Amino acid sequence: MHQNFYNCLVISFINHNFRLIQNRIFNMHEVHQKLTDHNLRKTAVRTQVLSMFMENKGNALTNQNIEDSVSDLDRITLYRTLKVFEKNGIIHQIFDSSGKIKYALCPDGCGQLHHHDDHAHFHCEGCDRTICVVGEVKSDISIPKTYQVKRVHLVVEGMCDSCNPENTKNKTV
Repeated sequence: MHQNFYNCLVISFINHNFRLIQNRIFNMHEVHQKLTDHNLRKTAVRTQVLSMFMENKGNALTNQNIEDSVSDLDRITLYRTLKVFEKNGIIHQIFDSSGKIKYALCPDGCGQLHHHDDHAHFHCEGCDRTICVVGEVKSDISIPKTYQVKRVHLVVEGMCDSCNPENTKNKTV
């Protein structure tokens, strides 16, 4: 009986790790394809950083998040990589009340000359997580005709489902 249980655990462990390896290989193919689509060289740093963004799709990352996760990465190389990605429409900046600049993966179709990052973001005041919110931001704000708008930032702030005390009350009942 113990032998069967042990065998099931080993098989389950192997299957789980095999799926992780398959996902990692598929992710690397997607990463390399995105770099190719944006006419960027596939360096080790670019591959690692873009992989992080793709694994955290929809979630914004800070410089510190990336520095903590990518080995042997100096700040200047990271800064240059983020600027190249932003310029080429791979990532976009997010400004929220945390005071940290965050970056998130752009939707497909963004490029060097055309960013589609005119969407809202949600910043959780509990866990400091910031996510992209699907949907176009529409406004009828009247900007004087002589002004030139370069970008609009809309951040909705509150508590995510994990941090919302109302949700934790309902889960324990």
